Amino acid sequence: MGIGSVAQFLRFLFFLVLAGGSIHIPTAVAAEGGPVSDFSLPSLSGSQVRLSQYQGKVVVISFWATWCKPCAQELDFLQELYANQEGDDLVVLAISTDGPETFAEVRAFVKRKGWTMPVLLDPEGMVAAVLNPRFAQPFSVYIDRMGSKVSEQEGFSTGDIPKITAKIEGLLAQSAEPQGTQEIATSTSFTNRFVTEIHGDNQNGGASTLDDHYGLTFNQLNGLVTHGDLSFQFRFNSWFFSNPPVADQYVDAERFSDNLERISWQYQVKGMTLTGGDFYQQFGRGIALSIRKADETGLDRAVRGARYRYSGERFQFTGFAGAVNARNIDAISQKFVEDPHDVLAGTSLELRPVDGTKIGLFALSTTVTERSTVHDILGIEENDHSETFGGFLEFSGLLDDKLSLYLEADIQNRTKLGEEEEGAGKAGYLVADLNLGSYTLLFEGLYMDAFEQRGSTNTALSQSFEYNQPPTLERIDQEVFNNRDVAGARLRLEGSFLNRKLVTYVNAMLRMMEPYGVQPVRQLHGFVGAEYLYDEGRSRLGFSAGYRVEHNLDELDGVGGVFSQAGEDFKATRHFDLDYLQDLKKGLALHLLSTVELRSLTSPTAEGLTTHDYIRGSTFLGLEVSQFGGLTFEFGYDTQKSGPGVANYFLAGILAAELNHSSSLRVTAGTQRGGLKCIAGVCRDYPGFSGLKAEWIARF
Repeated sequence: MGIGSVAQFLRFLFFLVLAGGSIHIPTAVAAEGGPVSDFSLPSLSGSQVRLSQYQGKVVVISFWATWCKPCAQELDFLQELYANQEGDDLVVLAISTDGPETFAEVRAFVKRKGWTMPVLLDPEGMVAAVLNPRFAQPFSVYIDRMGSKVSEQEGFSTGDIPKITAKIEGLLAQSAEPQGTQEIATSTSFTNRFVTEIHGDNQNGGASTLDDHYGLTFNQLNGLVTHGDLSFQFRFNSWFFSNPPVADQYVDAERFSDNLERISWQYQVKGMTLTGGDFYQQFGRGIALSIRKADETGLDRAVRGARYRYSGERFQFTGFAGAVNARNIDAISQKFVEDPHDVLAGTSLELRPVDGTKIGLFALSTTVTERSTVHDILGIEENDHSETFGGFLEFSGLLDDKLSLYLEADIQNRTKLGEEEEGAGKAGYLVADLNLGSYTLLFEGLYMDAFEQRGSTNTALSQSFEYNQPPTLERIDQEVFNNRDVAGARLRLEGSFLNRKLVTYVNAMLRMMEPYGVQPVRQLHGFVGAEYLYDEGRSRLGFSAGYRVEHNLDELDGVGGVFSQAGEDFKATRHFDLDYLQDLKKGLALHLLSTVELRSLTSPTAEGLTTHDYIRGSTFLGLEVSQFGGLTFEFGYDTQKSGPGVANYFLAGILAAELNHSSSLRVTAGTQRGGLKCIAGVCRDYPGFSGLKAEWIARF
């Protein structure tokens, strides 16, 4: 959406950024961030927590997720500082960014860790979008007694502990400015990401060379301006192709090379928050709606419109309406994505009648703006649309704070091609976690019957946008291709020993895809693992191993192009993971990370069904140097394909460097494997990489 003079102004600002980024930025400039806008988020207990209630205290905001190992390591350290602090002058707000796929594990994770600091929940990424626009984990913001941001830190290593300790002690030694002398101040904050890539031949086989021999320069500038209770935020993207591929999507990407991708304003007063422009929205656990900040898979979308939210002591009301605004260049395929402009409107009400109990109700209307040729041929004027209604009950602190429950039910009506579809979509979800001292038991159950939230076509992927993201019951890195018609459950048992230094776990999952369809598929997945922390938590050794199998239940053949007999396995995976971090003192650490998958795939040939065995995985070996960066070597392998022009083994070097207190550089050279990779139940076919790419991050 090039927008004339505004785009020209921001382009000018972008070049100013590049000019300023070429010189060393003094520490003081990076440290003085101005006042931080107030926000409100729910805690694990269900109560709303506002940043402003900690005025006069030193606040550390840490964004984390259950799957992020450095996050847990940093929060263990911050918890120790928080617990040992005399008085209550230090507050650590641990903000979970877990999405629907891992949200169920947050409570059990915190219990197992024994964290007593406030743990807040930001599944939409609402606060992260403002304070952590790159959505990095871990990412910490340090705020002084007067409510001003002093500094930020992305990433964590044990060598950072002395620096962080000194920083917090220095903030605690400062006195707060008397309340009567404070003035409303204006603050600005910018984060710039500059990427340049030179692509060679990635040797992925086939006749297609669309992803070979081209260059890309990409810049993303995030800006935030706050003045009292009013804030303004924007994201401006610029990109340029050198020798671009000839596909239409790349031509479009080159044509729309300046883009005001996100723009929003927000006004807060007491419990009311008004938002205009782009924002993220989720209902419940993402079954009905999940438009959240999630840049990892390149599927970043927002709602462009208006939202009203009021938070009281015992309730929260939200109403919104707008059109879906997609990121216009796909981060993975690097193809152009047209904005769908599908219209969403919804409302929700959350009640907290008593402590530990939350009741939620929500309603959503979705109108798909894309019209198919069938609409035109039949003369149908009505657009496809759906209405979704749902609610949830959440109980925490049951049985003397040992049991927590979450129950959600959703129902949906859809109209396509002018006619209402038979059989309303239905969904149900249940989570129960039971804490038994050293053991934690987690149960998840999911049922979805013809339930979907689909929009117009994503022009980069040639498939519909999906505006919901239900829990998957799976590990965050596992393939999930059908979350529309599914019934399943999983059980996870964790044990914590040796004063929380040793954790063991076992997980079992059963999923039925298309349970009432013409060819149901059963998925079974079990895995076990353990993690041991030593050297006062500075070092760790973790491993896991599991087996996942899929097979048909009926005689009919053909599931996603893969064929097998009834009851016969058509896909099986044995996976092994190793995570070894050894602290070498003096800010040095050795890190070994390895993932191996042994796969079997049954497919039809002229001679009948054959089974193809192959191996896929990656191993990373790196030396981390605190406050300087690190050097990592990556060895990847994938033997699924073979033949001329197909690479099976890959080697790359990754250099990460902290240039100064406000900027960092990451350079990757060599080859990296592509193929199917899954993050949070969203599976994408990543192109292999061969060449050189550099990423420069600057904050000012």
